[in-house]
Amino acid sequence: MLSALVVLKDTGWPSTGFFKLARRAPYKRQGDDVVLWTREIEKLAEHYATR
Repeated sequence: MLSALVVLKDTGWPSTGFFKLARRAPYKRQGDDVVLWTREIEKLAEHYATR
């Protein structure tokens, strides 16, 4: 999810909307917020590293 790169200025974290979207269909991501966000950033890095 490319939206994992968008963070709130005040906190440096994604909004609650990001986590809600990630946990519902069709994404259905698992894990607490830290794990979920970390996995998404890792997936993005892996995907764009080969481009």
